[in-house]
Amino acid sequence: MHSKLCRTRSFFTRLCLQALYGIYMSVMKFFVICILSTLSLLTNANCINQADASVEGLMPGMNKSYLIGMGASKAVGKELGEDDRGVYTAKTYNYDKFNVTVVDDLISSIKITSPDFLWMKSIKLGSDRKSIQKSIRKGKIYEGDTTAQYLICSDIGDVYALLNYQGNKLNGLEVVIDEP
Repeated sequence: MHSKLCRTRSFFTRLCLQALYGIYMSVMKFFVICILSTLSLLTNANCINQADASVEGLMPGMNKSYLIGMGASKAVGKELGEDDRGVYTAKTYNYDKFNVTVVDDLISSIKITSPDFLWMKSIKLGSDRKSIQKSIRKGKIYEGDTTAQYLICSDIGDVYALLNYQGNKLNGLEVVIDEP
């Protein structure tokens, strides 16, 4: 009787362990699928590659210490602003071909100011809308008559390229981070 009881316990123990292992494997498969799906979205996302969209290696969200490699700016402007987090000071560093705005020691925006600066290797102020649309195939969030907005892949935060048009010509380009 005792050995029959032990065999029955052993059978039920193996059965429970197999069931638990099956549940464990199902949960693990679920997490693997979720992780792979997320990675697929991030790596093959509908956004512009960060390396392509950077301005001289700079991106909004980076610490202002990265400006050291840019050399001295031509001028520095300072202005006070206010948002739902309170009052802040914004400093704008003016370089030959672009301006960098810094808030709380982080780059908040980079505005292209020179028609000689190539962004994404082919886009510059004065480029026509159709050539820009051919160059930027990912990330379009919005396009209207005078503006377009594109998402840039970033692990820092929500970074966007804001393009302004006059007619069919690009007359403004700014890369910004969406502040929380």
